[in-house]
Amino acid sequence: MANTTLKPLGDVRYAGLDVSACAGEIDFAQVRASGRTAVYIRASVAADYIDPTMDTNYIAARENGLMVGFYHVLTARAPEQARQEARFFVEAIGSREMQLRPAMDFDYLAGLTAANANAIALAFLETVESEMGQGAAIYTDADKAQNLWSETIAARFPLWLAGCDGPVEGKWQGWSGRQYAANARLEGVEGRVGLDRFTNGILVPASSGTTAAAPAAADRAEAAVPTLASAADLAAAAQTYTVQRGDTLSEIAARFGTTVSELVRLNNIADPNRIYEGDRLIIRAGTSTGATTYTVQRGDTLSEIAERYGTTVNELVRLNNIADRDLIYPGQVLIIRENGSTTPPSGTITYTVQRNDNLTSIANRFGTTVSELVRLNNISNPNLIYPGQVLIIRENGSTTPPSGTITYTVQRNDNLTSIANRFGTTVSELVRLNNISNPNLIYPGQVLIIRENGSDIPDGTQTYTVQQGDTLSEIAARYGTTVNELVRLNNIADRDLIYPGQVLIIREGGTTPPSGTTTYIVQRGDTLTEIAARYGTTVNEIVRLNNIADRDLIYPGQVLIIPEGDCVDAYIVQRGDTLSGIAERYGTTVARLAAINNIRNTDRIYVGQILYLGIC
Repeated sequence: MANTTLKPLGDVRYAGLDVSACAGEIDFAQVRASGRTAVYIRASVAADYIDPTMDTNYIAARENGLMVGFYHVLTARAPEQARQEARFFVEAIGSREMQLRPAMDFDYLAGLTAANANAIALAFLETVESEMGQGAAIYTDADKAQNLWSETIAARFPLWLAGCDGPVEGKWQGWSGRQYAANARLEGVEGRVGLDRFTNGILVPASSGTTAAAPAAADRAEAAVPTLASAADLAAAAQTYTVQRGDTLSEIAARFGTTVSELVRLNNIADPNRIYEGDRLIIRAGTSTGATTYTVQRGDTLSEIAERYGTTVNELVRLNNIADRDLIYPGQVLIIRENGSTTPPSGTITYTVQRNDNLTSIANRFGTTVSELVRLNNISNPNLIYPGQVLIIRENGSTTPPSGTITYTVQRNDNLTSIANRFGTTVSELVRLNNISNPNLIYPGQVLIIRENGSDIPDGTQTYTVQQGDTLSEIAARYGTTVNELVRLNNIADRDLIYPGQVLIIREGGTTPPSGTTTYIVQRGDTLTEIAARYGTTVNEIVRLNNIADRDLIYPGQVLIIPEGDCVDAYIVQRGDTLSGIAERYGTTVARLAAINNIRNTDRIYVGQILYLGIC
């Protein structure tokens, strides 16, 4: 068969990334904001190493709405070892939900014949399939896809292609995932990550017992065995819908008040996970009751259309899967709920958003809450409102603050910490009373509700009034406590900003580090990553023990509580080091160090590089 170019197996729907401990700290909110919707997280290496960042990355990714999958770095040299690694991988994942297939990364093939490599890979893949009830994806490059892996593997397991497209010879028909950058920088990520594109083929199959992504698992299971539409069905189905980029059957079904299984049956769809832009779907007449359509005219805006039909911009965005509310075009057909009315619901009024408004300020102004505004106006993202947007507000809202409270108007340079200190309350109490979503974002003129009686000084504490020239480190040393403890007790946002007259709460009797810990004084140039590596712990553990708000802000002289331990699980590369020398020193192997640290060229390490040893 002639060589062809490897192409995606279906529409490329998801931008993603793949991560491990080598990526360092990851802000998944920023990752999600960049448009990434899927992440592969390294779970394990060999049969005894679990990535120390797996749980942290999993929780943060899920909290920020990313689809999650896990991968394993295979190092086995025999099929039985591969089966052992597969069981270890499955156990490492445990009951964590995932929307992407499990994946195998088998790149360390030194000394293996093609037959041996295929036998080892197949043993791993089949064991994962048996244990998890679904086939894993195989992460590999184009050269191995063409020249190494067997027809058997290609026929059964989806391909996650590493690197650029390349030729294939009658094996995989196309890729379900493609890593187009292996060592990339991404906003919100401390280190480097892989950047990927995925099709629906990378998703957990509908028949699997593992949680999958959209379309919803229940809908896909219901639609797994389609039946053909009858002539009566087709006659009754008087309307059609043209699939748009990013559509899924479950979203289309919800929009038209039908089910995925009904769409599958009427349109003879073989795989409900694969619909294509431009497909024309038959939809039974009457399923979209309660909706009408409007054709966009030149000069229209969503806010004008929403106001005309008595609906909201957010509702139009939701019904029509609009990615950018500022981009609609003449001739575009919008679905609009028929029961929209230019009259707001009884007992409500409307308010037009002004420049610099946010939901918190509007809620405060009308004596309501952010959550109530979100509910009444079907707002999907409380941080995204815009000038001209019309909000429905309940009339019985009142600008009178609750009994036992007063109000304070924010002044220039105020922050919640200074306000809390001034009124003897806490930042968390201000956040709760005022429905503040981001404690770092308040603005001059904002009206805050504050409890009149302030807050009592906690038992076992005393107060200190800051004097001219004081620093937190000096105060901490004077009272036998730590800067972090002062920051925590007083809700201090910036430890370099205290001012004369500020009243600090200080725990009486000083503090003793918890048992099983030691202390470390930060030196100039230190980072939490280096300190964690030096003491064989993790950045997250140091952050937790020391109540550190910003892990990028530590300073010389700061006293850190560090977990005690005899085992150092990381090493900072020094001048003259080699990977083989480090492996010998710590009783491990070059292959293992390379696998754990994603090192492709074992002859290239650099001074200051942090290597995870995997020996603790």
